[in-house]
Amino acid sequence: MIKKIFFALLLLLSAVYGQNAQENLEEFFATEAKKAKEPILIIEATAYIESPKGVYKLYDYEIETYNKDKKIYILHIKMEKREGATTYYREYDLPFWYNGRRIVFKTYRGKKSFELPEDKIVIKKRDKENIEVIQNQKEYRVRIPVPMGEMELIIQKQRID
Repeated sequence: MIKKIFFALLLLLSAVYGQNAQENLEEFFATEAKKAKEPILIIEATAYIESPKGVYKLYDYEIETYNKDKKIYILHIKMEKREGATTYYREYDLPFWYNGRRIVFKTYRGKKSFELPEDKIVIKKRDKENIEVIQNQKEYRVRIPVPMGEMELIIQKQRID
């Protein structure tokens, strides 16, 4: 009888611990899982703004999936400009559609569309048994209008599942 209670308690604890371990792993890898779902990678962003005048640089961004089936996303981008001890900030929310070849941004002036050519895949044959495949991921520069100026994004395509 004691053995049955002990095994039942042990089984219950292992089920609870197993579930908590899985939840902890999901929390632990939440950032990586989020980044893996992003359709593009922002390498660099620069905004040329008229007021306060100057060049703003990227300091953070996030890509939110608005509608995965329709391939609509929102780029939440934060930029900063430093002048001595003063730092100016700008934040933009740029909705975009992306299908792996074309990216279309919704700007305050309407649609801004860009064709992103396929990445080059290079196959190197070292000898009869060994083949090396290299995918050359390109960076693309796109310029889009933003209120009081223009933003240049340097992006890199990511795989869409």
